[in-house]
Order: sequence, then structure tokens, then C-alpha cells
Amino acid sequence: MTTKMTHTPGPWECPGTDGDEWAICHRDRTRKRRTIAHVYYEANARLIAAAPELLATLRTVQGVLKRIRLSSTAPHIVAEIGWGLRQIDAVITRAEGREGTP
Repeated sequence: MTTKMTHTPGPWECPGTDGDEWAICHRDRTRKRRTIAHVYYEANARLIAAAPELLATLRTVQGVLKRIRLSSTAPHIVAEIGWGLRQIDAVITRAEGREGTP
């Protein structure tokens, strides 16, 4: 059985520090800011805050590459796209918590 990891929906934001730590937040349905996590470095906070958008973009690119691969007749293009799709699939699988599932 495959289970899909769910996460707090994006967008996430990094509004600033909360003492020594950077807060990663999202707005709930009432527009109230809710903290998801705290990290010590701004660069880490910004990367984490971008995670939902990065995942959505990977899914879009994945679909585009699949369509291009189907329409390509050049073997080297098909091979390169196949390699890229395997990398994207692995990252999405990891992000969704499906590692080790068939």
C-alpha cells in the first residue's frame, strides 16, 4: 500500500527571526500566520519556505518532459530526458515520503 505524505499547503513564507531562529510560516484559512518550523540560518529558512513551490514546479517539469520524450525521435534526447525524469521521480518520491515503496 502506498501512502502519500501530506504537508502544510503552500505558500510558505519566511517573515524574519523569532529571537535567534528564523521562522517558516504559512497563512491559515483565516489568514492568521502559523509557524511551521524554526531554523537557525536564513538561507535554510528561505529554502524550506520555497519547498511547496519547488515541488509543484518539479511536477510541472516532469509532465512537460514526459510529453517531450514521447514526441522525440532522437535517441540521445530520449535518453537524456529519461535520466532527468528518473532524478525528478526520485526527488518527488522522497518529498512525498514514499521511499522504499514499490
